[in-house]
Amino acid sequence: MKIKRICDYLLYALKKKKVLTIVTMNQKKMKVKIIGIEDGKAKYQFLNSALEGEIKFENIVSVNLVDKQEEKLFLYEQLNKKYNTSNLKEIIENFENYYLEMIEVLLAREPNNSSGYYNLTNKQKKYPQIFEKLLKDEDNLLFQYFTKKQVDMNRNGVHRKKEMLLIEQANLSQKQAIHQAMDERISIIEGPPGTGKTTTILNILANLIYQNKRVLVVSKNNSAIENIVEELRKMDIPKAYIRMRKFGYYAKGSGTEFRRKCKKISRAISTN
Repeated sequence: MKIKRICDYLLYALKKKKVLTIVTMNQKKMKVKIIGIEDGKAKYQFLNSALEGEIKFENIVSVNLVDKQEEKLFLYEQLNKKYNTSNLKEIIENFENYYLEMIEVLLAREPNNSSGYYNLTNKQKKYPQIFEKLLKDEDNLLFQYFTKKQVDMNRNGVHRKKEMLLIEQANLSQKQAIHQAMDERISIIEGPPGTGKTTTILNILANLIYQNKRVLVVSKNNSAIENIVEELRKMDIPKAYIRMRKFGYYAKGSGTEFRRKCKKISRAISTN
């Protein structure tokens, strides 16, 4: 844990008179009240006795508030300061409550012990865990969605326009969508049939592969993937992709066939 975050915890606990759990360098775990902070040291009192002690910030491995609700309030307070906002708690909790309520509605429609009921009850258990961890993981895509965190900014706060590779013609909105997909950790492209979503996906794939990245394209239906594969087959380029389907689609021994195709593609790429 970074020293700054440790200091933030200690100052918060001192100001609010809250109990902390501190883990030290020698893996000692203790519940304490902070009674003073001075010269890079925290003075504390043990929760269940009048004994006092002190510890250097650098000797603290991790720290958190004992009360889980208070821990959430602290994390929201810190994030609001960092991202210059005041309603992050409201945004995230409204989102979580909405989906938990939707699960309740869907559960009421599912027969008990059905696969749909089982999947929904699993989500009902997992969602609170996901949101609990969310506040401590700023690299999480969902977290970045909530904070609208910008990436790849220059010193003036303006996006650097990267060189863009186009293997299919693209209009202005498609080019903007490609730039957005390349610049952001998460990007949503939507539009009715015939607006060039497949073309945009192909151009995004080309740019990612040009950057020597491996790409996985997934869809809830086969037709969307088939559209991409069909367009790739028309192009005069090495076949550097593998079309995968549901597990049940393949016969026994398909794992060996898959590895054979991977080796074939690797050889094709290395010789081009």
